[in-house]
Amino acid sequence: MNYDEILKISDAITPITRRADNYTTVASFEDTLLKESGNYKTYNMFISFFYSLLRDYVHVGDFEKALKDTVNYREEHVLSNGYLAKYAEYVYGQLKLVSDLNKENS
Repeated sequence: MNYDEILKISDAITPITRRADNYTTVASFEDTLLKESGNYKTYNMFISFFYSLLRDYVHVGDFEKALKDTVNYREEHVLSNGYLAKYAEYVYGQLKLVSDLNKENS
């Protein structure tokens, strides 16, 4: 392996950023992750709601299992807790209403 190949590998592993004063600095992993994953914007109420749930309240694995269980069972869903089902319907209605209003206003 020659020197140029080693530099290419090093650059791929260690992100370099250029500042306004033309000095190069090594970006930290956290800085790179923030730049790559941050600043996501959406007007979709469903995405925002699911994001809040996943970020603060529900484990991603549990959410994924519930999603798969729901979409794999395509016939009528029999829900055993009527109060919870009605609340889920209410939440859906609220999100859909705001989502539809946002679409009309854009």
